[in-house]
Amino acid sequence: MPLYISVIKGNNILYFDRLSSIYFEKHYIELLKIIEKKFCMRFPLLETIFSRRKFKNTKALIDEAIRFLIFLRENEKNLPKAYFYTVLPKDFSDVVSLITGGASSISLPTGEGLYELIGGFGKALLYKNGTLERKLKEYEEIEFENVKIKVFYRTSYEAVKGVIKTLITASLIADKNDAYITISESKTF
Repeated sequence: MPLYISVIKGNNILYFDRLSSIYFEKHYIELLKIIEKKFCMRFPLLETIFSRRKFKNTKALIDEAIRFLIFLRENEKNLPKAYFYTVLPKDFSDVVSLITGGASSISLPTGEGLYELIGGFGKALLYKNGTLERKLKEYEEIEFENVKIKVFYRTSYEAVKGVIKTLITASLIADKNDAYITISESKTF
């Protein structure tokens, strides 16, 4: 499910936007943990917003989000790639595959069993019936019965920059209106 961000004051939603449809809160927390381990740097307010889904101290969050964005840009080559998968269309009349875009994880039940493609920051893995089959390579194409899937990646900066910019925008609106921000996996609150 996609992630959404809202600015809420009382019972009113002042701002609402889609935050991400490929990566989810666990992926962002995972990236923060990788950065903490590899660079001994923490971004605790970002960890809080992605963990607890509700935040009021937006001025501090804005400062930390900007520092995080700059850090990602400056260390882009030293951070793990963010892997995701796209279902390739059978032909040009297969509009559904063309529209769906990508996903960080895909599960495919087949006659041979359940295949799971697990992506995210620093990993592109193929599981069969819960057992790791192998690591996948960039741009690899895998075919399951009549479904063809391709492995893509972005840099960590490319994968996160839109999310952080949207988070900063929501934080600015919340700060101006003495409201709080929240992240959810649905359009209902």
